[in-house]
Amino acid sequence: MIWLAGAGSLLLLVLVVVGLVDLGRNRDKIETPQVVIWAIVIVLVPVIGLVSYLLWRIARSDAMVESMDFQDEHSSKGQSYPPVGR
Repeated sequence: MIWLAGAGSLLLLVLVVVGLVDLGRNRDKIETPQVVIWAIVIVLVPVIGLVSYLLWRIARSDAMVESMDFQDEHSSKGQSYPPVGR
């Protein structure tokens, strides 16, 4: 049973390193205070910090922002684009 705790710790360490590497790679898209806060959260609260950072990053992904901007630019009077059923 002790090997299970060791494997879990190793997995957690790998996830923390992956999260910090990803944060480092995308630091030019995030303001400096946010990078510092996310690094602290990922290190101090690894599981919750890593999951919340990854969900936050997915929500702010460039593709999602671009598609939302496209829809805002091409929609008329709050209707969704493309017009369905017309």
